[in-house]
Amino acid sequence: MPLIDSAVLALFASVAPVLVQLLKGLVDEAYHRWIPLAMFLVMTPLGVALAMYMARDPVAGALEGFFGFAGAVGFYQAAKAVAPNVVNGRGWLGNGE
Repeated sequence: MPLIDSAVLALFASVAPVLVQLLKGLVDEAYHRWIPLAMFLVMTPLGVALAMYMARDPVAGALEGFFGFAGAVGFYQAAKAVAPNVVNGRGWLGNGE
């Protein structure tokens, strides 16, 4: 089992929501259902690249990218379920837009 660095995992879990909000602003709402797949295709290779840069196991990097992305998506879905009026189709908007 590859050794996963919790600091890198936390970094990816904090970067993923920012990238999701960026993608939501750039793509049409009809394509929002594809954002999780796009995030998987971005975060996993990003984890591998960072692991190779840090001279670590690339499998651990892929897992860090995937779990960081999955954790961020899970947090977003949990927040959406708990407070549906705060999270709408465009993202985190508290003013009811």
